[in-house]
Amino acid sequence: MKKIEILVTILTFLIFIALFLLVYGLSKGWHKQKKMQIDNINNYEQIFLDEPLGSEINSINSFNNLIVITISGPKKNSQRLILINPMNGKIHSKFFLNKNFNQSEYD
Repeated sequence: MKKIEILVTILTFLIFIALFLLVYGLSKGWHKQKKMQIDNINNYEQIFLDEPLGSEINSINSFNNLIVITISGPKKNSQRLILINPMNGKIHSKFFLNKNFNQSEYD
């Protein structure tokens, strides 16, 4: 019986410590996400995709430290993926997903 009393006392003590840390952490704002500081807001890179007029961006995702932009053509019959390296702002590669596209529109 003595062992159970010691176990209950230790577990009660641990519960009080956990509650104290929870209240203390909430009061200090440990649960809030910190805002990123931007050193120079004017330091940005412009990237020109040179897509034909009427093209639409369908989605922007990331893959292996590259930005992947999915674009549909002006007549909705062609789709392509553009991979951009965000470190230098250069187009890494372009993938045409359909065979029925007019190459002269993209030159």
